[in-house]
Amino acid sequence: MFEAVFSAGISFITQVFTSLALLLNLQPTYAAFEDECAFLTTRKAFYLRLIDPDVVRLQRLLNLDPETRVAETGPGSPGYETTKYGVGTFLAVQRFQEKYKEDILSPYGLTKSTGKVGAATKTKLLELCEDKVSGSSSVPRPETQTSSVMERTNIAPTVSQSLSVVAQKITNSPTFFDQEPPEVSFVTTAGSATGTVYVTLEVAARDNDQIANVELYINSTLSGSKYSRTTNGTYLLDWNTMFYSDGDYKLIAVAYDRSGNRGSSQELALSLSKGSAPTETAAEAAAALVPMAYLIPMQGTVSPGQSTTINWFANNVSACRGSWVEKQSDGSLGTVSNSGTITTGPLFVPTEYYLQCDGTIGADARVLIGVQ
Repeated sequence: MFEAVFSAGISFITQVFTSLALLLNLQPTYAAFEDECAFLTTRKAFYLRLIDPDVVRLQRLLNLDPETRVAETGPGSPGYETTKYGVGTFLAVQRFQEKYKEDILSPYGLTKSTGKVGAATKTKLLELCEDKVSGSSSVPRPETQTSSVMERTNIAPTVSQSLSVVAQKITNSPTFFDQEPPEVSFVTTAGSATGTVYVTLEVAARDNDQIANVELYINSTLSGSKYSRTTNGTYLLDWNTMFYSDGDYKLIAVAYDRSGNRGSSQELALSLSKGSAPTETAAEAAAALVPMAYLIPMQGTVSPGQSTTINWFANNVSACRGSWVEKQSDGSLGTVSNSGTITTGPLFVPTEYYLQCDGTIGADARVLIGVQ
């Protein structure tokens, strides 16, 4: 608690001096850049959802160039850098890699930015960081300023107003020193679960700010479940049991807030019993003849560098093609069987997979694997 309050006080004082510098038309100081460059010489990995003080230093460096700025306003913008390596930072790193692709991507045969701060990216960032220290940048250093604070008059009311605005912006920020994880619990009680395809689970998740995402883990493995919010504020998670056999499972619900804080529920023990499919009606029998294609991921969202498995199958079609196999000589998608399993490679950016099947009508399926 003391560390959080102390950190909040230091950050607030920093914001006050930044505001005063802007008010008095002073330029930012780079006197401390020697210390701020040091993190680029370590082997520390930077990845989505990372919470680390060095992320603040990374964002400051990216924010020096309008083309690689993390955000224009709010968290991550100049003067409001945060400790969270979120989507804004990830995209800013991608823009940085594209801008300096001849130094970062091309030497390794890469044609697309990764958003990952690896050795080549760190080397280029360190080069620019050292330029700031040496003063080779076109941004004026503080010692070049000749205007005197004493030459400015009648600034007290403006300073007071400025400090008030700064304090309000900081305290109203959605990530204002938020280190409190969400509270998560199952509304669904332990026992038996039945359902031929989906089992719906109800979860209560509360946070002092806002819930950003809710996930379901089955026996410690992230499930490709989807969630929706109910009118009473709880969340419904649809567990796709198609590739799970009958038996006992341990479920955990996990929720994230907008600051990246993670909260977990207690384990929920469920005994899955899918039973037999219901007897088909005439309408269902007719519907069974309609061409259909499915792509079902075991995980709808993965961590950077993680792989996942996707099952696919198609009914009442003549031939199928998949985006995950090598294209044919005419540029069309490669042929696949009517069912099978894909194991993706390591994923660093959201990636879409699609299945196209021919027939009297034909059928298509698409799935997007998210990366967080």
